[in-house]
Amino acid sequence: METGGAERQLALLAEAQHARGRKVHVLLMRRGSNLDRLSRAGVPVHQIPARPRHDPRHLLDIIRIAKQTGATIVQTWLPRMDIVGGVAARMLGLRWVIAERSSALAYSDRLVDRFLRVRVGRHADAVVANSDAGLHYWKERRHRGYLGTIPNALPLDEIAAAKAADPESLGLSPDSPLIVYVGRMSPEKRLDILLDTLEITCAGGASVACLCGDGPRADWVRREITSRNLDAYVKLFGFRPDIWSIMKSARAFVNLSSFEGHPNTVLEALACAVPVIVSDIPAHREFLDDTTASFVKPDARCVAEAVQSIVCDPALSKARAAAGETVARRYSVDAAVRAYDRVYERITEVR
Repeated sequence: METGGAERQLALLAEAQHARGRKVHVLLMRRGSNLDRLSRAGVPVHQIPARPRHDPRHLLDIIRIAKQTGATIVQTWLPRMDIVGGVAARMLGLRWVIAERSSALAYSDRLVDRFLRVRVGRHADAVVANSDAGLHYWKERRHRGYLGTIPNALPLDEIAAAKAADPESLGLSPDSPLIVYVGRMSPEKRLDILLDTLEITCAGGASVACLCGDGPRADWVRREITSRNLDAYVKLFGFRPDIWSIMKSARAFVNLSSFEGHPNTVLEALACAVPVIVSDIPAHREFLDDTTASFVKPDARCVAEAVQSIVCDPALSKARAAAGETVARRYSVDAAVRAYDRVYERITEVR
């Protein structure tokens, strides 16, 4: 239950299902910040030891907990559990739902996911993807059960209640437009292009930036900020519980990913009424258009021009923010819970 978007979506869904009287249990190997939401809501959580990936004791742990809790449906949320959780579900004769959180490019260099996960996953009763690209991945692999999409959900009331942060409290000048990035610090997020962009936009304090998140490239990003003499203008934070407040103080939100599922942080930025600047990839085009976002090529000058267009044009910024808020309202947690209920009913009736 670490800081990723997939973990946050699991926490939001389980909390809402529990509140509506569903019998939900969450099994995990590692604790993290998203566990707080489950604890506050009273969702039963079962932690098993974080052993090596192919340790057969994981299978025994899942079977034991499934029997203890009287499970009727197993829903696996990340690739590692799609394999071992899926095998456990099949051995117990339980319904099984895979929650696909990404798309084909996420698995291009992961042989276990490309072959073993797919071989096991073909036997799931349902695959629910959060994007068309994720759904297409399983269609191409001839999945035998139900295939459908349920987009990521937003806690809209909580986001609406957040107050904008004071830039000075973030260690940044309140007189310069704030640019925000939130997400995993990993290669597919194209942080190299983002830093090249910030060298242009933040020159001389023309703008400032907050980069929030953690991951394998965090240390590299920190070194690059220093080597490019950006420390006064660009702040690197890890996980921030006040991310919506930071977003609400921003003039632009940037996401340059080379691939995505259904990006949580872009949706959250829309709900915070921040104009978004995003890479021109199918995952972004799936729910955004030219009235709600600036689409950019993977080129720093192109991105910098888009940022400056938003920052320097209040009318454009206001129009984008309003259009984005309208889009965000479609993605309530209640809608996601109802959609998953329909999937559970469908696979129960089929079998």
